[in-house]
Amino acid sequence: MKQNLKNQFRMGLLSNNFKKIGLAISILAIAAQISLIFISQNESKTQKEIIKTICSSIFTLGLFIFAFSKEKFEDEMIYFIRMRSMALTLLFVIITGILSPILYIVFNETPTIRETQGFATTVILQYIATFYLQKMIKS
Repeated sequence: MKQNLKNQFRMGLLSNNFKKIGLAISILAIAAQISLIFISQNESKTQKEIIKTICSSIFTLGLFIFAFSKEKFEDEMIYFIRMRSMALTLLFVIITGILSPILYIVFNETPTIRETQGFATTVILQYIATFYLQKMIKS
């Protein structure tokens, strides 16, 4: 019975060691992007955009790995906080998804890949911030 309850809260998350890996990937992506700004000054604008997009994608991937890794002690309270954080993040996504097209129409702009990628990064950061804030409050 106790083993069954423990498996109920696993959710298929990555192990806790992946937190360090995800954080390292994100930091390396930021460092790479900063260093490539200085190195690639002679490159064309298109190549610079490709480099920025790749670094941003790697940064987002690192955040994703960090966000979906287990905590050191994963219990029912952490599970509840994780679910609540996901619900609040979903609410943020829905509100932003409704307002974003309206703002693009008002300002006569079209969304670009960089803006869409920035939105994905923002959503993951929103989840991480909500999760850890709630975890601090509950402790």
